[in-house]
Amino acid sequence: MRRSTPLVLMGLLAAGGCARTYVPATLETNYPAGDVGKELEFWHTLPTRSAVCNDEGLHGLFLLADGDDPTGSYPKRVELAKARGWVGKDFDEAGNLAMQRGTLAQAVAVICKIEGGVMMRVFGPTPRYATRELVYMRMMADPSTENQAITGLEYMGVISKAQDHIMLTTPPEQAPAAPAQAGGAASQQPGAAEPAAAH
Repeated sequence: MRRSTPLVLMGLLAAGGCARTYVPATLETNYPAGDVGKELEFWHTLPTRSAVCNDEGLHGLFLLADGDDPTGSYPKRVELAKARGWVGKDFDEAGNLAMQRGTLAQAVAVICKIEGGVMMRVFGPTPRYATRELVYMRMMADPSTENQAITGLEYMGVISKAQDHIMLTTPPEQAPAAPAQAGGAASQQPGAAEPAAAH
């Protein structure tokens, strides 16, 4: 038993090292839809965040997809995100838990109608394959894995590239309203992903 103790401790330390980050002070996301001032404050502050939480991340995705976020609460965001296929049906993470890149990638792939390669066409836009596809398209930084948390600056880079993709692939009459200052702010951020290379 004594010989196994160090191995047990090492296992516990390794598990602890893989623990997800909780964001202690989250940005306001439940402001009324159409409140431009609050929306600008949200986009302006997000790049300074060392990690984007699920609540903030989903809120930004609704702004990207619809131009506003009428849900008003994190549980309703999750419910609608599940209905749209942005997250899996079993998604039950806390709102203040750091968003994984795979969660963001899956939602962006669905919003942007990205079909992807063979594996993504077979298995759908799972977090793993959606992340790989966004990295391939240079919409997400390389290297990226689906389990990594995403910073505010990285998140803004992905949202900016997603907005560009929507504008280039969607007829003007069908395109959603652009999030207030989202694209402009992200496109000026250092370290944002570069445009996709030709396949």
